[in-house]
Amino acid sequence: MNQSRPLQRRQQSGFTLIEIMVVVVILGILA
Repeated sequence: MNQSRPLQRRQQSGFTLIEIMVVVVILGILA
């Protein structure tokens, strides 16, 4: 039960920074 709850909390509070970094890395590799 603890494995499903932190996933939802991390998507709301810690997804913006991770998503931005991932996009920057992908753009850097493609460019």
